[in-house]
Amino acid sequence: MPAIALRIDRSLRLYIAGAAVLLVVLVYLIQAAQVTAASYRIEQLQSSQQSLVAEQSQLQYEEASLQAPARVQAEASRTGMQRAAPAAYLPSRSVAVNLLAPIDGVTSTDQPFWSRLVAAIWR
Repeated sequence: MPAIALRIDRSLRLYIAGAAVLLVVLVYLIQAAQVTAASYRIEQLQSSQQSLVAEQSQLQYEEASLQAPARVQAEASRTGMQRAAPAAYLPSRSVAVNLLAPIDGVTSTDQPFWSRLVAAIWR
């Protein structure tokens, strides 16, 4: 009987060692598959990034060509727009305001300062 128990014990150890090796191989294969999937995803994202950068460059070129002064002027003249006349500004003149002078017969002491100031501005 002890020989059979020893034989079963050896077989059990062999099965456990085989299961452990199988488990290690299985974990390795799972990790390798995950690394491969991540690598594939990275390549897809890099390809997508390159195409988006190329599209951005194309759009920037198109925007620059649409905003070119010659293009804007041609488009404006095609739609019937004309250049505006240069703006003319009126010369300014200084105005002296005496806030202490009576307003319409009212002396400066009868009205508060803010009232006299508003009255002088609206005159």
